[in-house]
Amino acid sequence: YIIDKVRKAVGLKQDILITDDARGAYAQYCFQKGSEHIGRLVSIQALINICNEKKPRSILEMGGGIGTFTNVLMHHSSAYIDVYEDNSFCSERLQENIKVFEQRYNLISSYKVLPPKKQYDLVIIDGGSGAEGDGGYVSAVYDFIMNINRVNTIYIEGRRTVQRKLVKKALRKKGYLYLPISYADQFIDGTRQKGGQ
Repeated sequence: YIIDKVRKAVGLKQDILITDDARGAYAQYCFQKGSEHIGRLVSIQALINICNEKKPRSILEMGGGIGTFTNVLMHHSSAYIDVYEDNSFCSERLQENIKVFEQRYNLISSYKVLPPKKQYDLVIIDGGSGAEGDGGYVSAVYDFIMNINRVNTIYIEGRRTVQRKLVKKALRKKGYLYLPISYADQFIDGTRQKGGQ
């Protein structure tokens, strides 16, 4: 509660400079079949920055899609990734897109399976909400956070209002203090790109 008040008082929003690395990663995926819901440039850049700053060694990704974020994480960290993707088309594309990293990830095809580790340096929420086309179930993110003993950073792609509330609820219940930082939406090449938190 106090941290929320501080955040609102100081307005912790972070604009982000989009690098050629982020643009290249986005370009690699934006025209592929199944790319309708890939991560946006702001989120790609935010994850690159998080990897460069925090150097995560273990990552949990909810919603691997066709592999955009997973590929970025592989290129910008040495982490092992537990990635959830329950859509068979997306999971096949993901495996094809990151086949050079096959020893560094575990693909989990059901959100009914809890995360295999109890500690993660980074958790990415980009799926699993239970909404049509998003996989999982409504309280999946809450169940996952409650099952994890330690997490350093959580990145939530886009708006995901319900999942944000469930993350906050789980963190509070576990006694975590947290400081949300919003990555603002940006206009890039004439298109509004959603941020994240």
